[in-house]
Amino acid sequence: MFKKKNIHLLLISSLSLAIASVHAETLLVTIPGSAGPMMRGANASFSTMMPQQVTLMKVSLSPEQQAEKVSKISKALENTQQTPNFNMPAINHSTQKQLGMAGVPVHSQGRHGSCVTFANAAAVDAHLGLTSTYNQMSELCNLELGKYIKNPDVMGGWEGSWGPKVLWQITEYGFMSRDQESEMIDGVYVCGGLSRYPTYDESQTGTYITSEVFRQFSDKRFTDKDWRKIPIDESVTLSMVKRALNLGHRVTVGSLLAVVPKESTKGMPGTLVIGGSYNDAPDDTWVMIPEVKDFVAQKSYGGHEMIITGYNDQRCANITFGVESGKQQCGLLTLRNSWGSSAGDHGNYYMTYEFFTQMVMEAQEIGRRQ
Repeated sequence: MFKKKNIHLLLISSLSLAIASVHAETLLVTIPGSAGPMMRGANASFSTMMPQQVTLMKVSLSPEQQAEKVSKISKALENTQQTPNFNMPAINHSTQKQLGMAGVPVHSQGRHGSCVTFANAAAVDAHLGLTSTYNQMSELCNLELGKYIKNPDVMGGWEGSWGPKVLWQITEYGFMSRDQESEMIDGVYVCGGLSRYPTYDESQTGTYITSEVFRQFSDKRFTDKDWRKIPIDESVTLSMVKRALNLGHRVTVGSLLAVVPKESTKGMPGTLVIGGSYNDAPDDTWVMIPEVKDFVAQKSYGGHEMIITGYNDQRCANITFGVESGKQQCGLLTLRNSWGSSAGDHGNYYMTYEFFTQMVMEAQEIGRRQ
């Protein structure tokens, strides 16, 4: 366990997740290249603000899972695609697709470990066309209901969850909108006593909202016909994600992310390893590099959920971290994150196919099944 004085890698609390022997805890880490609002162009520079910190789930693998993961990453590193692969089989005759987010803005989870709720809520917003600040799904109210029904545990998703659990809750109970956060009963805000999501106060998570009260306000239009799990298998997951995107369906994805370990000489301890740049922003692309393998071998990684909004077989990112700096890695997914619009490429990120294939933990297709 890291000592509390190490602000870059602070263990906050624990949460057990019932998938094989994987468990998770919330973990505060620093985002590289996130020192505040960005200026782009030939003279790009960054402010002197403190680097942004966010909370990940800290994932623990069994010894067998650990060994298998390191072995697979090692093999992937031997075959990374450093030039565009014009012979890659097209999915539905398409080598690229970009859906965007249908006008849904970039949101911020702050320092809470609520990425799974934020990713799936935004994906549902885009699917249903909820683009107004007021009619979009309230992450706050969903989290407070999660506390009441103990989904996935007594913290209700504030310290992490899994996509299927969040989506099950939405299909079972519906969702409340952001404008309903101001509703009061007996002088108390209905969503855990809070009138808005506490982005900047990680100690404040409110109380709860009962399922009976929640149902008085909830919108039930999202059903179990509007999403499905995508199987996690090296040979099919990426192709299934592309097929979903070609249907106009976004995909929420949980991924392992490497973190620079304590006392490492390869970067600042407690900093995320992103390692690549695509759209003129430093550290906007996760790439598969030897340092990722090294840090995974040292059990230094976290879990995070985002939305896949597009892909391009022929896009390439420049590697900017570690021994392979200066090389390229090709084949990119486009991601919407929940770290605010000052992070990454105006709130969006990218991920190479190699990184995705080796680090993905779960994936959910958000879209109406025919």
